[in-house]
Amino acid sequence: MTFKLRPKREKELYGALVKSSADGIYVISRGRFEYVNPAFERLVGYSEEEIRGPGFDLLSLVHPDDRKLFKEGMDARDGIVEFRIVNRKGETKYVEASTSILPGNQGKIMGIMRETTARRLATRSLQENEEKYRYVVDRASDGIAIIQDSLFKFINPRAAEIGGFPLEELIDTPFSRYLATEDITTLERTLQGEPGPESSPVIVDATVKRKDGTVTNVELSTGRISYQGKPASLVILRDVTERRRTEEELSITLEKLRKAMGATIQAMSLTIETRDPYTAGHQKRVSDLARAIATEMKLSKEDIDAIRMAASIHDLGKISIPAEILSKPGKINEFEFRLIQNHPQIGYEILRTIEFPWPIAEIVLQHHERINGSGYPKGLRGEQIHVIARILAVADVVEAMVSHRPYRSALTLGEAIHEITKNRGTLYDPDAVDACKILFVEGRFAFKN
Repeated sequence: MTFKLRPKREKELYGALVKSSADGIYVISRGRFEYVNPAFERLVGYSEEEIRGPGFDLLSLVHPDDRKLFKEGMDARDGIVEFRIVNRKGETKYVEASTSILPGNQGKIMGIMRETTARRLATRSLQENEEKYRYVVDRASDGIAIIQDSLFKFINPRAAEIGGFPLEELIDTPFSRYLATEDITTLERTLQGEPGPESSPVIVDATVKRKDGTVTNVELSTGRISYQGKPASLVILRDVTERRRTEEELSITLEKLRKAMGATIQAMSLTIETRDPYTAGHQKRVSDLARAIATEMKLSKEDIDAIRMAASIHDLGKISIPAEILSKPGKINEFEFRLIQNHPQIGYEILRTIEFPWPIAEIVLQHHERINGSGYPKGLRGEQIHVIARILAVADVVEAMVSHRPYRSALTLGEAIHEITKNRGTLYDPDAVDACKILFVEGRFAFKN
């Protein structure tokens, strides 16, 4: 059964639809508006009475720059025309309109007008953003590429430049063709995985084979993305050839400086020993024990290097003490003792202007300080004394006690261990004492002649 409205009801229904439409609907007869719906009134900002009044026509609403376009579109009447209108408030709005001749109505024209301002602005913003991103990508100092199904699907000019290839030659070619053989497996494994926000970039090193046969060291930062609806990898290529060369040169230079510093320290140490033959090798043996204690205490590599350096020259200040005092067989007097007590300060004054990687001058200054403040030259206590100086103090005492001196014979290792144990926490750092005892008790350290 076919349902059909009576003419009156049908007219009422169509009328209600036209009035409630979100699009502006109008009827023009002989160049004048005969009907407009509420949406059209809202769009142009004029009331129906004003629009239907004398002298008001559709062309007067059209932006002056678009009137030619509008007239051509209206004359053709074969599609949708997009143009700008200026409403009553002077606001410019983008609209699209379509018109048709009403059949049997003596040339009456019906038009439908829809505002497209928001869409146009969104489209323009999108285009502007795309242009900005394209500008940034095309002029990036790093290479940028998208790899999908193991093929280059996008590549920026810088990436092509790194490889020495024309950009168009790279598209839809396998990325593995341009890598050193040993890098392919690693990068293929990196490029596998599912795209998603949780996919963190992975940085790998690789070697690119250039078109001219040369190679370039690159750093690749890769992350999984979705490209044109399929999983892909975004790859950032950074040419690090120059950086690697600079790093190698710097490494060589640092090694030379390290050797030069070591030789300088050795020369200082030998200078002291030539003036005091009875303590020859003392600084070297103290350095060996101090490093072993620091290692047992699990100090960092930097601290262990520092203690090696400081211990090797900790008695540098003795260079200012007359040789006859250093080698005097009998008891020294108070004046001579004060001269000897001043050697940490002299060592500090010599070393403080040298830019070591560690506080060597301060450590040398403090190696005769004691936990309870009874040491010299400043009477520092506990944590006021650098941990390396506290370790050096223990090693210095033990080595000195087991070595021969002009004024006494060498003592036993047991006596030296008893000394540091008896004064553990009073004169000497407890952790350094414990580490020293463990090394000797377990037989993991012995002095070398």
